[in-house]
Amino acid sequence: MLTAVNREIRRTREKSERLAELREGIRHVRKHENLLQEVMAWQDW
Repeated sequence: MLTAVNREIRRTREKSERLAELREGIRHVRKHENLLQEVMAWQDW
């Protein structure tokens, strides 16, 4: 019983860690997108 609970806790923790990594990645991509848009806008001059 206890091992099943521990396994579930570990699985939940791993999922939330993966989610945090994904969110960080998305934030990174958005930052690059913004930079790219600024460069593109600058090239239109």
